[in-house]
Amino acid sequence: MLVLLLCFLPLAFAGYIPGKQCGGVVCLDDEDVQCIPQNNYCRCKDGLWGNGRFACVERSSTCLCYLFGDPYITAFSGSVMAAPIPCRHILTEFTTPSGVYVKVSATGGNRDDKDYPGFVMEDEVFFRASKGKTTAHADIRRSGFYNKGLKVPLPVADNFPDFGLTVYGEFQSHYWRLELPRHAVAVRYRSADSSITIQTPKGSKFVKERLCGQCSDGPGQYEKEASAMGLTKKEWSFYKQAFNLESKNEDRQVCIDFDAAVKATPKDKQAAGLKFCGAPFSHNDIGSCFTEAFGKPNILQKTVTCLTDFTAGKTSDWCAAGAKAKSGCSNKGVDFSVIESQCT
Repeated sequence: MLVLLLCFLPLAFAGYIPGKQCGGVVCLDDEDVQCIPQNNYCRCKDGLWGNGRFACVERSSTCLCYLFGDPYITAFSGSVMAAPIPCRHILTEFTTPSGVYVKVSATGGNRDDKDYPGFVMEDEVFFRASKGKTTAHADIRRSGFYNKGLKVPLPVADNFPDFGLTVYGEFQSHYWRLELPRHAVAVRYRSADSSITIQTPKGSKFVKERLCGQCSDGPGQYEKEASAMGLTKKEWSFYKQAFNLESKNEDRQVCIDFDAAVKATPKDKQAAGLKFCGAPFSHNDIGSCFTEAFGKPNILQKTVTCLTDFTAGKTSDWCAAGAKAKSGCSNKGVDFSVIESQCT
């Protein structure tokens, strides 16, 4: 079969950051957005949903999931969670009412701004959309590298070659916009702060286990799920992300090993094991102590070993690691009970 590969260059407008300054952030230059400068907050006007830095949409017709900051994910339901694991993970996966399958993934990376290992930003975004035998793709990195195109089997008339990609800004303040205009799908990525907004029409069918959830989720969905499992929201966030890793496309061995350790943990031990071993990622103060004791780059590998041991019924090594981190920590007030409760 003949395949036509179409590649497009982005539109670049160096030095132009869209919107209006609002305290320490930039809001959309739109009448639907209210600036509250003292809080660095871009508020969507009443009746609209979203974040005024990236998108304000009608709830009745549009689903929206957005990430910004640490990052914190505001899901389609409005629930908020963290994404503390520095590995590649699936944010959302859905099929639009028009039959286009879309998957958005991202790769997290640690930052030096904070000393705990759960301080992670989205360094890359991976966009895939397909319908029939046509696939649109884009891979975006904070540094500005991208790989984009459409694989369009002939005849073109039977497919959807309407994929758009634009970028404007300079250095690490790029704003990327990936969209399927005729299908009301848009993904926006601001590399300056690793912010992502995912927009799709109501009526889309979601893989509900993904981090962004599904549009039909009610308010507080994540809080309810965390409570039902006896986890704090950050512990549940670590758990949730652990089951949404995309190791088949991962290039970091420690992430592949972590995914394998999670999947090898018996179902009846998963919540307890990830709560115990994931403490440095879901409790920032514990994470800071572990960084002092072992160095931030080594903590995920130690977590892999902990999970493997936990599955085998062994906790002594992680208990010893926790004791070392606690005794040597500059902050003597850190509560290590989430680890110590499993130690004899």
